[in-house]
Amino acid sequence: MAVSVTGPADRPCSALRCRGVIVGVPAEKVPTTAQAMRNYIDAAPLRQATPAALDAMGIVLDPPQLAEDLHELWHDVGQVAIGTLPGWAREMYGFAEPPSETMEREPVRQLIGALDVAFEALPGVLEARQRIELRTRQ
Repeated sequence: MAVSVTGPADRPCSALRCRGVIVGVPAEKVPTTAQAMRNYIDAAPLRQATPAALDAMGIVLDPPQLAEDLHELWHDVGQVAIGTLPGWAREMYGFAEPPSETMEREPVRQLIGALDVAFEALPGVLEARQRIELRTRQ
């Protein structure tokens, strides 16, 4: 496979051809120059919420088989996570911006503390943390 490199800025792009072929992209479709990469980026809809991404977000924000007593806590964690997304990402996924008080430092710290306590109560978590702590001391 011959790759033409015309300048230093093109070297990383030409290396993409090999990687593209490895993952199944036809070599002729992989940009090999910086200008070709710029043209592709300008033309491609790079920010899109694919069905798989939407499904993944749904699972993360509303995990199946989550214990009933953790639903409210997990919802609050999800709101903070959504609040950390840039505006374009929230818009792309169809999320409203959480209320500003949700993102204030003290409520977030309390939420993280509550989440820590909830996970600490899960079977095996405390024991695993103790084993990790013992290993790090050695």
